[in-house]
Amino acid sequence: DTPPFGMAWQPEAGVDYRPMTAVAHRVIMRKSQKSFDHALRQADCRSAPVFISDWPRMADGLLQLSIAEFEYPRSDLPDTVEFAGP
Repeated sequence: DTPPFGMAWQPEAGVDYRPMTAVAHRVIMRKSQKSFDHALRQADCRSAPVFISDWPRMADGLLQLSIAEFEYPRSDLPDTVEFAGP
């Protein structure tokens, strides 16, 4: 129900964002993902278990310096995201 993280696309009700997410991952951010995976391999780590823009899913906690009301609602926002704003 929402565009991929990091794209700055305003969500619209009723839009299936899965095709846009696939394009973002396979085309727009492909080079970034490859560079990230290469850096991980250089550090003797395996490839990333999630796409680079989905890193908040892997964090134990994430502090967002804003308030939830300033953000687009996301059904896929990890429970580990905490808002700390005015």
